[in-house]
Amino acid sequence: MADTSSRNEIGLSHCRPDAKGPPNPARNKGSCLRKIIELACTLPTGVVVDGTVGGGGHAAAILSSAPQLRVLGLDRDPVARAQASATLAEFGQRARVVAATFGDLDDVVEQESTWIADEPV
Repeated sequence: MADTSSRNEIGLSHCRPDAKGPPNPARNKGSCLRKIIELACTLPTGVVVDGTVGGGGHAAAILSSAPQLRVLGLDRDPVARAQASATLAEFGQRARVVAATFGDLDDVVEQESTWIADEPV
């Protein structure tokens, strides 16, 4: 049986049993992480917007536990975007990181319409 202790610490135990969790749980210390993952596991296929993607830890947790989802990460900080891009690289086309703020969401959704396709955002 797989060791689930690290998944339990970050709230992944109730999701896919084979979920790896985020690449570095230390980056994901947040009071809302467990709730975010619980919600992500219940969502239908679609695109989740992370309006402040930072280093990409929460986005990685979502992608690890909810294979039906893709993440569009926004951040205005180029250092954060670079870190998020590196963190999310293992998820390939399921993750996209762009230079923007949450206030730019309408424009970003329009610009990324080909990537989003017909999936709900």
